[in-house]
Amino acid sequence: LHAANHALLAALPLYIMAASGDVAAECVNKLETRYKPSRLLLYDKHPGGVGVCAQIRPIFREVMQAALELVRACTCDHPSGCPTCCQFSECNQYNEVLDKDAALIVLTETLASM
Repeated sequence: LHAANHALLAALPLYIMAASGDVAAECVNKLETRYKPSRLLLYDKHPGGVGVCAQIRPIFREVMQAALELVRACTCDHPSGCPTCCQFSECNQYNEVLDKDAALIVLTETLASM
């Protein structure tokens, strides 16, 4: 999920005008002990939001398809991806626990179920 969330963030600029400081994704913390459901989650980083997620909601399927294409088309061969596909410079978990193949599976299966 972590890499899939990053891929969604990478695809956002194709659809909306937003700075990387405006929106974030929930990232896996390998040391976290409390329960969190598995989910793709993007959120406005500013208290009260600035409307980025409201813009994403009606086009979320398109953004997800673009994220899948971005990861699929990336020629990097590193298991955790690269800054083009799965790594995000502002990840608060330092791009730990990323898996490019898992991102492909999560995005493909999520799109199939929509």
